[in-house]
Amino acid sequence: MLIKIDVNQSITLSPGQLVSVIVDTACMFGIEAGLVWLTIEGDETDYWLRVGNTLLLPAARHIVVEAEKTHSKIVFSVSRHEEKNNQSGQFDHDTVAA
Repeated sequence: MLIKIDVNQSITLSPGQLVSVIVDTACMFGIEAGLVWLTIEGDETDYWLRVGNTLLLPAARHIVVEAEKTHSKIVFSVSRHEEKNNQSGQFDHDTVAA
């Protein structure tokens, strides 16, 4: 099942839980707890993110997230960085190596 996520929303996943999401607008995907695996439609890279890591998500793409080994809390938020990228029509990944 595909879940539509709004910015300024958070979700908590149980260990091994998988969720498919889509966001209407580009937003930051941040990890407040746990460790997650993430893949984005149209992006050949898979991402491993842990507490404190963030990733800029593109709008209107299917995103699959799985919690690994522990409960994971994920926050979707908007920042000035995304607003600037959206206005210029550009998209950049903003990741920290896990």
